[in-house]
Amino acid sequence: MLKRLIITALPDEARPFINRFKLKSDENQSDLNVYSNESCSLLITGIGSVQVKSVLPVFLKRISDFDNVILFNIGIAGGHPDKTEIGEVYLVNKVTNDETIDKYSLTIPAKNEFTTIALTTVAKGITGGHVGYEGLVDMEAAIITTTAISSFNIDKISVIKVVSDHMDIANWSSLDVCGLLESKLDSICTLMELYV
Repeated sequence: MLKRLIITALPDEARPFINRFKLKSDENQSDLNVYSNESCSLLITGIGSVQVKSVLPVFLKRISDFDNVILFNIGIAGGHPDKTEIGEVYLVNKVTNDETIDKYSLTIPAKNEFTTIALTTVAKGITGGHVGYEGLVDMEAAIITTTAISSFNIDKISVIKVVSDHMDIANWSSLDVCGLLESKLDSICTLMELYV
């Protein structure tokens, strides 16, 4: 059976998937924020590279067999105002780490009908506009990818983002992250099925 690993940074990004897939808190991993059922596990990492580096390797070490596993990094991202629309789902085809300049090309399923776009992972949220960033920005995807490729073939890593802002929000608490992802949950699940 195929196992989905969903990685989110925020609890509000995770909640729609916890509800949809009826995931339960994993009491065998009480040191991490993990929710699971027979076919899906979800890890909430926290925001930024330090958080990802401290929890994702621990989580991945506990997986005994990666043959039938697909990793999905799902969450919100800032988007270039001329190339993205707030509230839309984008499938990431290239991830770049803004600090290390590491780049990864991700496999896009043949039947994909969603818009593909490049993403840059930054150390701090971009609030002053999109200058220098052509596609999407987030704070975790490149770190997740770098960490996961030690366990996964890169064709089993997918990054799916919903645009929450145009890199111009100073008050992040004003965003309804859960509502944004909930409104696109059917589309995201359809996209996830393309990897099966």
